[in-house]
Amino acid sequence: MKAIAYLTLAALLVLPVPAVPAQGVERNTEALKEGYGYLLLAIESLGTTPNKILLKGPKLFSSPSVQSIEPGNNYRLMPVPAGRYYFSQVYNDGKKDESAYWDILDFDYYIDVKADTVSYSGHFISEMYGEQEIDFVYRNRSSQAHEYLRNCCAEILQRYPLSFTGSYPDPFLDFLKLDQGTQ
Repeated sequence: MKAIAYLTLAALLVLPVPAVPAQGVERNTEALKEGYGYLLLAIESLGTTPNKILLKGPKLFSSPSVQSIEPGNNYRLMPVPAGRYYFSQVYNDGKKDESAYWDILDFDYYIDVKADTVSYSGHFISEMYGEQEIDFVYRNRSSQAHEYLRNCCAEILQRYPLSFTGSYPDPFLDFLKLDQGTQ
């Protein structure tokens, strides 16, 4: 019986692992619905990983959530109606009896999704120190967001421009468009 278990384990270690597509990515190349854009969520998890992050959308039934968050960088790309999306709640992993969540609408972390674009407004960084302690930061890392899209979703990036929609101007993506146009 042990020999069969070892052979099965050895076969699993030798077999090639298929590439897993990015979660939340619409893989078809059809055009977006009218009034829709792509929402690029970039979430970096440090320390204990949150279980779920909820966003509040501009319309009824347009409030996406992010689950299956892994330690480190997490990206989700999803088509949504254009408008402003706020990070609203973060839930801990809930493994203990005292699961918790934090209302974070007051932090004013948002993404303005523009129609016919891929909208990115920063990396949402959560650093959890345990079941009840957490810090949040929102940082612009548009070069990392662009690199992610280039590697996972080049066909979407070619069809729809990446737009930084944070609370201040970011000339990097405009510079990148100019630089790519001269090559």
